[in-house]
Amino acid sequence: MSSHRLRRRPQWFRWVLLPGTGLLVLALAFWFGLEAGGAKGEALVQALDARLLELDERSRQAGLRHAQAEQRQADALAAAHRTIRELEERVPRGEFGALVDLLRTRVADGVPIERLRFVVGQARAERQCRDGVERRRFLPRLPSDVSPLQTVAFLDNRITVSATASPVTQPDGTPGDGFDPAKPVEIRLLRIGGNLELVKGVLPQGHSVVDGNREYHFTFALGAKSPGIEAVMQDCAYP
Repeated sequence: MSSHRLRRRPQWFRWVLLPGTGLLVLALAFWFGLEAGGAKGEALVQALDARLLELDERSRQAGLRHAQAEQRQADALAAAHRTIRELEERVPRGEFGALVDLLRTRVADGVPIERLRFVVGQARAERQCRDGVERRRFLPRLPSDVSPLQTVAFLDNRITVSATASPVTQPDGTPGDGFDPAKPVEIRLLRIGGNLELVKGVLPQGHSVVDGNREYHFTFALGAKSPGIEAVMQDCAYP
């Protein structure tokens, strides 16, 4: 009997103890798997959190750079507007602007800047002119005239003056007698040597002819006592 119990004991251990041991091993393996998986999951979560923080920082930096670029653009635009306003304030206008344009033209024509500086520096508020003036009256030529161009001479024929004008218009639109002083005239000043200077505009008009150290200043106006144009020349020092 005892020997039979001894023989059956190993079978009991085999069917009870061994499966229990296997279950224990599986439980331990499952537990270690959970621990390992939890550690990996936690590491993955930490990596994702770090990546999100990095992306947030990059986005913040990009927004900051964009705001700085917009500010620089706004500052540059404001500076450009200030420059334009300053240039507009410095650009001469009116008669002074016309004088600046004349100086530019003379420089472009080859007149040295030092010469222009000297001339401007020597200019005086009042002309130093000789006593007396020369006066001439003449009729401007009309487009319908067939007679020769009428001229008047100054300075012993060194300067001759002539003009062309538009005729008076009748109410019906046909040309009348004489010229129309309300319309522009073209006055021609011809100097010995062939130098021609033109004066265009509605009377009265003024023009100066420079010869050496003398300035011959002309004024052209409608004749007061007789029809035509009255030319008056005054001889002044130059500059």
